[in-house]
Amino acid sequence: MPFGECPVWNVIHPRLVLWSSILSSLWHSGLKFTALPQHEWVKVLRASPIDEVSNPSRKLLTIFENKYGQEELAMRYPLLTVQTEKASESLRSAPIADDGLVGGCMERNKHFWLEADISRICKYQTLQSVQVSIPICT
Repeated sequence: MPFGECPVWNVIHPRLVLWSSILSSLWHSGLKFTALPQHEWVKVLRASPIDEVSNPSRKLLTIFENKYGQEELAMRYPLLTVQTEKASESLRSAPIADDGLVGGCMERNKHFWLEADISRICKYQTLQSVQVSIPICT
């Protein structure tokens, strides 16, 4: 590598998946929730109980306010994954989180949703609030 050059490898999914698409897939897989615009969700979180034990998303309120608190979100620039894809077969062939993938993951993990008191977990937190990291279920 020539002096002064430093490759940048963005290790993210190479194809854009809209948050609304993930929410739709979660809804179609049977998880029921109310989706809000991000800035509205921040208002709901700000008005929710302060107890971080029963309402853990409160711990991240400042981060959520900075990232999602305005109606107009800051422009995000796409991260290039060309170099990363050249080096990673897994990333090149990574499946999109569609209804089939999300539904399969939800089906394989339904024991968690049935065993957990999901109403307590989600009482003050909608799915709009979290960065979704869906495991690849094979």
